[in-house]
Amino acid sequence: MSKFKTLMGKELEERYALLLATIIVFLICFWLHIPYGGGHVYSDIISVYQVRLEGFPPKIPYLEVFFEYPVITAALAYASGLMASFLTEGYYPALFLYYTITSTILLLVTFLTTLEVGKLCELCGTDKRRIYAYFIITPSMLFMNLLNWYILGVYFMVRAIRLSIEDKSMSAGIFFGISAASNLITAIPSIAVLITHGDFRRKMKFVIVGLTTYFLVNLPAILLNPSNWLRFWEYHASWYVECNWQILLFDMFDPNARVLSAGLMPILAVLPLTVLRKTSLPEYGKILLTSWLVMAWFLFTNYVYTPQMNMVLLPFFTLLAVAPYPFFIFFEVLNSAIIVVGFSRFIQGILGIEYTVESWGISSPIQWMAITRSFLLLGFVLYSLYMIFRKSPSNLVA
Repeated sequence: MSKFKTLMGKELEERYALLLATIIVFLICFWLHIPYGGGHVYSDIISVYQVRLEGFPPKIPYLEVFFEYPVITAALAYASGLMASFLTEGYYPALFLYYTITSTILLLVTFLTTLEVGKLCELCGTDKRRIYAYFIITPSMLFMNLLNWYILGVYFMVRAIRLSIEDKSMSAGIFFGISAASNLITAIPSIAVLITHGDFRRKMKFVIVGLTTYFLVNLPAILLNPSNWLRFWEYHASWYVECNWQILLFDMFDPNARVLSAGLMPILAVLPLTVLRKTSLPEYGKILLTSWLVMAWFLFTNYVYTPQMNMVLLPFFTLLAVAPYPFFIFFEVLNSAIIVVGFSRFIQGILGIEYTVESWGISSPIQWMAITRSFLLLGFVLYSLYMIFRKSPSNLVA
């Protein structure tokens, strides 16, 4: 009994420490993104709300107005804005309250994500101290966590991966479906899980449950205003080259960049199959390693690789030894500098940089930071493949 109490006490201490670290980093992040103040760092949470939902009370996303984020994120933005409009008067007090409500919810989601990463560490035998170095105390957590709502999709993604490792295919499918309805790209690892895990019957169950979940969550938006739902897809399909190495080959508005991305994407399926043939890793190792490769390859090859997308990679950096810490930090600092320099008029004023369309052209230092970061990510992928084929893939499972 005393041993059980000791173990419980240790677990609670670990959780309190994780919670404290999460809160401290989050408070700094909160200050950095405060609307019209703080650290003067841009946030979609504010900007997209102002442009799309307009005021207080807000317009209803998907029903009354177009919204460029998936339906669960749209519902959170709307609910936070509606709550703020009931609790205070005046535009700016309501805007700050909306930001505070949204931030509080995302703080809870961030802590739940941290706990999920901790559970994966236990399942995989990973040193939990890596959570601090590769997940919580990182530039992405400081500058990206309140840049938008990505942490929602990341939470559901991490939970789905854990459920896949625990051989709970239906539950994993549900959470991947919810992840896609929160943030599309966070469901990309489902491709790896589908290929690497289970027999044909389990795979079909996984796919059907995931797609059904996604469809049911989207159904109200589809029925109430199908044109706005379709516009979401058109909006993202027509986006320009952003923060990606393809700017070396194409003008930022050249549609051929989308063609090249589409041509490189099939390797998403090849990578997991190759890993399966070459390794004798345990199930959790296969799922984690292939999920990492699929996610990283998607970000590298996609013509849009915005800085906030690095949030999706943090759990993999924590659980897999795919990036030595100095390289990881350099990668993260470069990524965050894109936002700090590229999206903060305040910082641009200090540095004497004028924000124009050319800021994202090939001659821009912002673009070269993005290009360098993209090729660093490719280096991490190539290092992973080298370890798989030339060394021991078990060394990658931290």
